[in-house]
Amino acid sequence: MNIYDYIKWRGDIPMSQSPFNELDSLIIAQLPYINWENIITGKPVTLGDAFKLLNTDDFVREIERERYVLAGQASQSIRFKDIRIIDYTKILSREQELQFCAMFFQLPDRTYYIAYEGTENSLIGWKENFNMTYMCPTAGQKAALDYLNARMNALRSFRLGGHSKGGNLAFYAAVKSSWPSKIIEAHSFDGPGFSKEFISTLEYMEMHERLKTWIPESSVIGRLLNNITDTTIVKCSTETMLYQHDVINWEVDFNKLYAISENTRRSGFMEDVFDDWNERLSTEEKVVFINTTYETLIELGYTTPKDILTHPTRVMMEMTSRFMQFSPNARSIVLNVLGLLLKSNVKSFYNNYLDSLLKRRNEVKDENTGIK
Repeated sequence: MNIYDYIKWRGDIPMSQSPFNELDSLIIAQLPYINWENIITGKPVTLGDAFKLLNTDDFVREIERERYVLAGQASQSIRFKDIRIIDYTKILSREQELQFCAMFFQLPDRTYYIAYEGTENSLIGWKENFNMTYMCPTAGQKAALDYLNARMNALRSFRLGGHSKGGNLAFYAAVKSSWPSKIIEAHSFDGPGFSKEFISTLEYMEMHERLKTWIPESSVIGRLLNNITDTTIVKCSTETMLYQHDVINWEVDFNKLYAISENTRRSGFMEDVFDDWNERLSTEEKVVFINTTYETLIELGYTTPKDILTHPTRVMMEMTSRFMQFSPNARSIVLNVLGLLLKSNVKSFYNNYLDSLLKRRNEVKDENTGIK
């Protein structure tokens, strides 16, 4: 079962009969990825009515169509159709290095839900993810907090949620909110964590029991930085790490996500690489490497991750040719970072793959020789 099946199975049961749960949160957290700019214009509207106004021609990428189908199924169900959309805000600023989108909902139980969008198909959004490894707050985290605080004064009982970067924004806003007592819970679906300094603050510790995290079994983004919240590892219908970030591939167990006991070794491999990035590089090295790489890609005309992944060989050749034009300091730092990442990959590959294979070989050998 996946979340499509959940809507078919539970869509005819209102939240007054079956209370709001993690799957409801997961579905609502997907809605900010859809462009509602010409539909949500200041007057509250139900999800059922808003969906009828969407233009299907806008959804050209497969992942966009999946979310469109999901929103369509939800909008026609008794459980979701009367959820009121009060606000939709979207900001994309290259100058601020900000890709931000949030939606404000009123649920049938008269509580409020703010959903933050994750990283969309822009290089600015991906750069902001890497900015999180050395900067807190980022422009997106500030925007997320401002968005929440602006709505808390006259209202009470908030839930927050987000997928990918949106989960990080939901947690940051909850922890830093002006009225933390009004936060019921915050949900992060495969979102990155925070620095050790941030999760050690009194504000975080006081909120952390209301912070809940779900990550797929081969999570990459969800293993970035640190997380000490209640974390559920979710079984996936695909083994491909890239596709596991897409919640459509997360398996469902009735009215909750299908939980398993541990992450795969591939996920541990990425966590080791991220740990070396976080622990062994200085802030200056991170800043220079990220900014130099980003600015070079923009100068070369690449504006989306898809542009890069479609022509990886050409991108590498063009980046290499530009490398000699970097300042001596930038060139030295880039070389040091690439060297660290290479060594980290080799070390992590041994720790997570070769070591386990050697142990298994020895176990088989012992079984064959009768040694116990």
